[in-house]
Amino acid sequence: MAKPDKPLLSLGATGTIADSLTFQKRGRATIARKKPIPENPRTEAQLAQRQSYTDAIAAWHALSPEEKEHWRGVCPGLSPYHCFMRSELKYVAPPPPELTLYEYYKTGDTTYFTAHDTYWEAQTFTPSIPHKITLVKLKLYRNLDSAEYTIKITTTDGDGYPTDNVLCSKIFNSEPITTESPGEWYEFIFDEPALLTKDTVYAIIIHGIPGLPNPRVYWRADPTAPTYDRGCVYFSNNSGVSWQRHLYDDLMFEDWGYPL
Repeated sequence: MAKPDKPLLSLGATGTIADSLTFQKRGRATIARKKPIPENPRTEAQLAQRQSYTDAIAAWHALSPEEKEHWRGVCPGLSPYHCFMRSELKYVAPPPPELTLYEYYKTGDTTYFTAHDTYWEAQTFTPSIPHKITLVKLKLYRNLDSAEYTIKITTTDGDGYPTDNVLCSKIFNSEPITTESPGEWYEFIFDEPALLTKDTVYAIIIHGIPGLPNPRVYWRADPTAPTYDRGCVYFSNNSGVSWQRHLYDDLMFEDWGYPL
């Protein structure tokens, strides 16, 4: 906007004074507005970029004439200086966030729960930190035959029972799973991650795919007063239509993901 075109106190004055006041004409009224002054007009990213640029210039000036000349012709169409600067300021993507273990229980497994197409097993858990779940690890073994199974994360109802609301899932074949008890830990990466909120109860469910041949997968469990107090085992013998709570059992699981 232009500077005031009339004396400051004139009724017809419009324009700006520096960066603090703006005068506007509205009908017969002249309105003075005070511009907010940002506390920190530069973001951390902007400051970091400016520092990188300053460092690159300093690095160029630190080169000898012979070293500067070595940059000639390296970048077709660019001068040695601009070629050097482009190289120094090349974008480097930030490292990906570190995969983090959140909720888990992995001790005291002396028994197991069976999963197939009609026997569904679930372990509920309650995140203490909000995060994006990307995979789970479960301690499993199977009988002699293999089949297709599903692992999924669902919400729970007001009483903590698993629901049909699937947040993410993974279909897998049980063939790689050992047939030897007490089993081993296996990692299952979901097709899409899911956002989990703090202090909300979720369920990890494993079951065979209905309609297909389904031998057994055995999910290791601790039945001896386990110490994980943010969830427990739920069992369905009718393909998830209804669930039974096993308040004093916990299955072996690990919840892995990334911070929000």
